[in-house]
Amino acid sequence: MNRTTGISSFVGLSDPTCTACDYMPNGLVSGIPLNWPSLNAAVSFRGIQPDFDNPMVHKWNFIVQRQLPYDMSIELGYEGNHQAHQLIMANSDTFANLPTTASGFTYLTQQEIPAACPTCGSVGNNLFMTLSNGWGNYAAGSVKIEKRFTHGLQFITSYTWGHALANSGSPLTGSIGIYAAGAALPPPDDTNWKSGYSSASWDIRQSFTTGFNFDVPVGKGKSLGGNMKGVADMILGGWRTNGILTLRTGQPYTMTGASCQGVWGLCQPDIAPGYKADQAPSGGRNPYEWFDINAYQVAAPLTGGDLGLQAGTGPPTRTLDFSIFKDFTITERFRLQFRAEGVNVANTPVYSVPDQSLADKKSLGGNGNFGVITSSAVGTERHIQFALRLSF
Repeated sequence: MNRTTGISSFVGLSDPTCTACDYMPNGLVSGIPLNWPSLNAAVSFRGIQPDFDNPMVHKWNFIVQRQLPYDMSIELGYEGNHQAHQLIMANSDTFANLPTTASGFTYLTQQEIPAACPTCGSVGNNLFMTLSNGWGNYAAGSVKIEKRFTHGLQFITSYTWGHALANSGSPLTGSIGIYAAGAALPPPDDTNWKSGYSSASWDIRQSFTTGFNFDVPVGKGKSLGGNMKGVADMILGGWRTNGILTLRTGQPYTMTGASCQGVWGLCQPDIAPGYKADQAPSGGRNPYEWFDINAYQVAAPLTGGDLGLQAGTGPPTRTLDFSIFKDFTITERFRLQFRAEGVNVANTPVYSVPDQSLADKKSLGGNGNFGVITSSAVGTERHIQFALRLSF
């Protein structure tokens, strides 16, 4: 990385067609090759704005607690935060170029770089500035009920209704504006960062979770079968369970349009007359048609579409993790525990967001996947395992 006039510029050299090529055999010891524009390698540029500020988050909350009968308590809360100076990666018209000679730096505009560097490829996709122009807000109300472990039962149940808004993506990835199914999108007006302010990519509007531990009241000394002995108690008595139930609404995503005329930071569809955004199909939502594809049409000429950002909501999450286990006393010193554990035991699919590209609509010459869910979240399918553990 080289610093010049408060701007850092980075040139990445990679040649996917030549795995044996090493343009920097000594790493940064010898510096960036001065002949980098003529190398057979894709070049990408990265810069940092001169007045870059470190990200900052202010948080606040207000919580009221009250004790309830039966060793329980209830908690009502309000939580909020404001994020400032969030990271955004954005295109820039002017970049500080690495030196082509040992005398110093030259400045090249986005239009001049292709002539100076034929291997740079699509310059518009390879030029990004690291900016701190992102911001966001979050507000939520929550309810939590907790029961301490008594009479063989303990649980924590919580419900949150919240709304997260931002004009940037994840600060860990430095995305370009908001996210749509993991793809970074610019704001509709790239001269106005406010135009990208909408529901954040991590916005989960409603979330319900409950976790519990429960001793099954069957077996010797229990309320059911208290006099049970021998083999019957060994098989039926002393079982314990625990689990976590998760119910959440889906994440938002942004529709992308097709064949927009004019120059727009983001091309989106128009809402067809008589329809509304994210309208469910007449037969209900399913993986083959998550939303009514007839609700979207090509934007009117010389417009970027009237839909708006993050207008779609992806599939919800509904999972139950559950385990059951029992201890077998062999001797006073040795104990054997049997465990059966399941993740998403009901095998309810956790779908990814649907295809949100209007260009894939079949009537527009696409592949027909518009509105279709083509994948599920990796690793969310049902997993069951059994285990024996010997303690001594």
